[in-house]
Amino acid sequence: MLIGTPLNKAELKDHYDAIIIGSGISGLTVASILAQHKQKVLVLEQHHTAGGFTHTFRRRGFEWDVGLHYLGNLQKDSPFRKMFDYISEKQIKWNLLEDNYDTIIINNKHYKYIKGKENLKQELKKNFPQEEQAVNKYFQLLELAQTTRKDNFLAKILPKFLNKHLTKDAKYFNNLNTYETLKKLTKNETLIAVLTGQWGDYGLPPKKSNLAIHSMVTSHYFEGAYYPVGGASQIARQITKTIEKHGGQVVTRAQVYRILVSNNKAFGIQLENKKIKAKRVISTVGLHNTNKLIRTPIPNTETLEASPAHLCLYIGLNKSKEELNLKQSNLWIYDNENFDELYEKAQKDITQPFPVTYISFPSTKDPQWDIQYPNKSTIEIIVPINYQFFKKWEDSEWKHRPEDYEALKEQLSQRLLETLYKHHPQTKDNITHYELSTPLSTKYFSKYNQGEIYGLQHSSKRLNNQNLKPQTHIKNLYLSGQDILTAGVAGALFAGTLTAVKILGFWKSRKIFGKIKP
Repeated sequence: MLIGTPLNKAELKDHYDAIIIGSGISGLTVASILAQHKQKVLVLEQHHTAGGFTHTFRRRGFEWDVGLHYLGNLQKDSPFRKMFDYISEKQIKWNLLEDNYDTIIINNKHYKYIKGKENLKQELKKNFPQEEQAVNKYFQLLELAQTTRKDNFLAKILPKFLNKHLTKDAKYFNNLNTYETLKKLTKNETLIAVLTGQWGDYGLPPKKSNLAIHSMVTSHYFEGAYYPVGGASQIARQITKTIEKHGGQVVTRAQVYRILVSNNKAFGIQLENKKIKAKRVISTVGLHNTNKLIRTPIPNTETLEASPAHLCLYIGLNKSKEELNLKQSNLWIYDNENFDELYEKAQKDITQPFPVTYISFPSTKDPQWDIQYPNKSTIEIIVPINYQFFKKWEDSEWKHRPEDYEALKEQLSQRLLETLYKHHPQTKDNITHYELSTPLSTKYFSKYNQGEIYGLQHSSKRLNNQNLKPQTHIKNLYLSGQDILTAGVAGALFAGTLTAVKILGFWKSRKIFGKIKP
């Protein structure tokens, strides 16, 4: 079931309080908050369904999510949970997954990530009994880094003269290299590898990442992992219902060609055959896409690089999770602990082993799956990949790409399947469908220039950039989305919240803060 109203069936007004470009979680968050504050909002999505990376697709009797594989920090009273409750009016339900939410596999040895910070500590100490002191110091370091996160977020919406002291400590952690910092705690390379085994969740291996983003992502799952009941699309579906209930509109198949600006003031957008005016325009489609829509790019942002692209193999099986003995824990599979070396080799040569293979089992995570799809299961396999390997086909048409492109897809699919069979041999004779999404697929559906899924690369340069914030240099033009905060659904959700607060002001936003405060 598609989410949103197609442009050719929508009854558009000539003027809105706010036009939101993009219907990912950030755009829907802004729209829901503003609509609940009695503003007339319009969300425009170029794809045929709303939701961004929270939407799902169906093929041959199966359904897969395209970007959401698990979420953390959704315990009942957490700010994250309260924010979801607010923007969906408590209509999104969450399934708490098994305690072992992630499994890091290095040289065929398994290391479990377990719900509960103390439990995870003990698990690490059990695997590395000689490294108890290093493990304790590591968690102390993460806790210290996390104390700066709220200040870093607030600095995005406060005047410059107020936010300098807030960002001082945050910049310290933004500039700490993850690997070099952990190397000071321990000389055990395998322990460092296990501690950084989730680097795929933010796109940079340990020698390229910073402690700020590493601590945010790792700490996000300390209280366990969750999955939306009914599948990832329930997020967009329920928030869209809230928006529409309060008079807003979510319109699909609506490509925005330009943000209208006059005298350094945004006043609307240009569709193919129609201009629509608004008091303000909010772009949630990423920094580089936003810069294309305006004539004067946001200052000091042109050199910020994109995060890595990826492949995703979507697999459908003809047996239930019980029959196939599939568990909820995601697998992070590495040939060895030299993550950066693996990454560099794979970026230069497509025939090299993948730097990490991430395997997720979405049908095991949704308690309603068996009702909709009895005796079936799904698996998704994701690996980072260099966009340049696919660049020569970027001008070809989706579903009509050349034979050599399709041949490469099949070769890559078979390599990914070999990894799956190694770890789950029982799946080999039960696959009835598989298809591979490449960076060109991501580019086609999301309009990200290099098929990236995490927006801007989470480098220190990006995190320290003072222009990545809701208010732009153009009056009445706002940014939101993961580019102004951090990667993934959590980062985009809070980015949407900050943008709405910036627009409404602190006084009008007091109800939001009352809902989400710890």
